[in-house]
Amino acid sequence: MYFLIALWGHKASDGKTRITAATKFFIYTQASGLVMLIAILALVFVHYNATGVWTFNYEELLNTPMSHGVEYLLMLGFFIAFAVKMPVVPLHGWLPDAHSQAPTAGSVDLAGILLKTAAYGLLRFSLPLFPNASAEFAPIAMWLGVIGIFYGAVDGLYPIRHQAPDCLYLRFPHGLRAGSLSTPVANWRTRAR
Repeated sequence: MYFLIALWGHKASDGKTRITAATKFFIYTQASGLVMLIAILALVFVHYNATGVWTFNYEELLNTPMSHGVEYLLMLGFFIAFAVKMPVVPLHGWLPDAHSQAPTAGSVDLAGILLKTAAYGLLRFSLPLFPNASAEFAPIAMWLGVIGIFYGAVDGLYPIRHQAPDCLYLRFPHGLRAGSLSTPVANWRTRAR
């Protein structure tokens, strides 16, 4: 994605603008990936301390006993990583530049793959792995979604950045709120075991 933006990006802008947008995208996504890697390794370490078994097996990690504080911190690590890639409004700084500088195919890849995969990851991993922390964090996530909706609406009123797809600000906060509302489903699945 970096090369799509930097080398084959929007031809009307200079190369420096494209490289800046690509670098911002790279830094945001790699930093969030590092946060997720640390959270995954910490989860494996917590599982090892509780069971004596080193594993990355998702089914076994679902049953990892952990304290409330540890569960909340690990859930925040996963949430931050997915929130950057989704993008949730306080962590969305890379999105306008990346979309406005990317070629059409790059914009489609961003909207069709990266952004939706993050929402899937939030629902598939964060909620089942950390059901209690997710239930406690759900109101905060819903408020972030509501703030994102209002931010997108207000941002759309000011035609400063016509190139940026402002509709993305409005689309993904709904996904964040919907994911937060599905927390009871994750809790039900965990209790059913």
